[in-house]
Formats: sequence, C-alpha cells, structure tokens
Amino acid sequence: VPLAPDPCFTPAVPGGIGRVNPFKGRCVPDSSSPGLPFCLTFGSHFGRKHLEWVYEVFHLIRLWGFPHRLVVVGGGGRPWKEQMKPFGLREGREVVFAGPVSDPVLALLYRSAELFFYLSLAEGFGLPPLEAMACGTPVVVFGNTAVREVVGDAAMWVNPGETGAAAQAVAAVLSNQSLAKRLRRQGLATAARFSWIETAERTLAVYRDVLGRAC
Repeated sequence: VPLAPDPCFTPAVPGGIGRVNPFKGRCVPDSSSPGLPFCLTFGSHFGRKHLEWVYEVFHLIRLWGFPHRLVVVGGGGRPWKEQMKPFGLREGREVVFAGPVSDPVLALLYRSAELFFYLSLAEGFGLPPLEAMACGTPVVVFGNTAVREVVGDAAMWVNPGETGAAAQAVAAVLSNQSLAKRLRRQGLATAARFSWIETAERTLAVYRDVLGRAC
C-alpha cells in the first residue's frame, strides 16, 4: 500500500511567502531575498542515507563551477560533520545543517531548493522524494528499492553507489532549465497520483480480505 505526501507539500502559492533562506541562521520564511542557490538533502542517524556519497557528489559539482550550497535536513550531529572533512567542505560555508524541521518549514525548503537529491540505499517507501516532487522540486535519486517505483520517470535516477553518475545528473538538472522544468511538471503529476485517502482505502481492503479469509 503506497503512502502519500502531506497536504502541506505543494508548490508555492502566488503572492504568499513561498521560500525560506537557510543561510540567515534559522529556517524561517523569508521574502526579502531569494538567498543563495542551494541543493537539499536528507540525513539521519542511520547510515543508509549515505551522506558521505552526498558530500562526494556535492564536492564534484562545486569543482565543476556550480556555486550552490548544500542544505542538510534531519538529526545526525557530529558524525555528519566528520564525513565532510575529506571533501574540504565547511559548515556554514558550503554546507548548512538545518536540523530537524517541521513539515511546513520543510515544504518551504523544498520549494526554495533548486534540486533535491536522495542517495539512500534502503527505503520501505521513500517519502522525501515524493514530498519534493509535490512541491515542484526536481529530484535525483539512487534507483533502487521502493524509491524508483515511486518516482518513476519523474525524477533522475542512477545506479546505487555511482556517485560520478549522480553528480552528472545533478549538474544536468542545474544547468538545463528545460530538463528542470520537465522534471517539475512530471514530478507534480506523479505526486498528485498519491493520496492518504487511497492509502486508507487500500489498507482497509487488506484488513477486509484477511478477515474474510479467517471467517
């Protein structure tokens, strides 16, 4: 049974504060300036998020001349910062740690980011890429487990562990506006096919089927 993004994950509403500037020390709504361009990713206490691969990809695109910073959402603490060192990345300069954030703030981060990439190796479903697509953000993922099934052709995906290919995919999205627009359009259409009502109905159907067989 598939899950679905929370209703707060939508594209920015015209006329409203639809962006956030994570470079001012706090992730609060900010309409005063667009801030520096950044890519967004997730980390956690669990190694399967593989932030070391994220850092390697980000290091490569910086070497290729992209000015973007990296914003990391989630709770992980000191190990994350240690993993940056081999790539010469610095907290507060190239990388900003936003920490755990509420869903409304996360939605603002998705909308403000030029790209979301998610290099996890093990996901039961993979909500973050779907949330990003629901906000109209282009997505790059490792095409393994449930994530590839969820995103389909609405995201750029590469084989697990291929950080060079992941960096090329990120660079392609950041440098090609036509590609980015296509991914935004397809991502919104894909995300719209998932709903919690359908999740509830299909879950209920499973219970009814099991109870029917038991009787």
